[in-house]
Amino acid sequence: MVFFGVAIGCLFGVAYCLAYGRVGSVSPRQLAVRVAGAGFLTMFLVPFLKYPANPPSIGNPDTIGPRSGLYLVMVVASVVVGLAALALGRRLAPRFGTGVSALTAGAAFVVVIGVVMALLPQLGSLAANAGATGASLTETPLPLLDPTGRIVFPGFDADLLYRFRLYSIGAQILLWGVLGTVFGALAERVVARADPAEQTEFASAT
Repeated sequence: MVFFGVAIGCLFGVAYCLAYGRVGSVSPRQLAVRVAGAGFLTMFLVPFLKYPANPPSIGNPDTIGPRSGLYLVMVVASVVVGLAALALGRRLAPRFGTGVSALTAGAAFVVVIGVVMALLPQLGSLAANAGATGASLTETPLPLLDPTGRIVFPGFDADLLYRFRLYSIGAQILLWGVLGTVFGALAERVVARADPAEQTEFASAT
């Protein structure tokens, strides 16, 4: 988590510099919170909806490569579609206003991401899983049934899986929340100390 946080912090800093001066008249603190929210949404929450986090004991060792590739595709697609929706909203804003353009861009994001999720395969349908247990939606071990349908061996503990995923979401909220608030406070102090000429030069450079 520490190394992941450092990597995300570097990406966050780059995204913040690219957004500074290009998203209207918002304070450095507000901009940091918005960038953190967008990062949480596109880099974690949306991919999580398609491929939620699982405890290590659930994953099939034979699907590590395909699972990693699919998750990366989902993250990249979410970020790209998110940037495209942002560009669409900014383009529509002068004509339709901020509220309508934001709703339109958000709806477009949901539709396109929904199509991407529908096209990407479920983890349970990967060849290594389908060949062993039959095609299903997930790699989570299901209960074993006898010919009469009675459970003879339980599947993975549903409560444990729920808690693992809940804590995964909590950890990401904590990471992005602290990143946005702390970075925003520090950025606001730096901008406040800079003279107007330096602020204008930084904004034009970014």
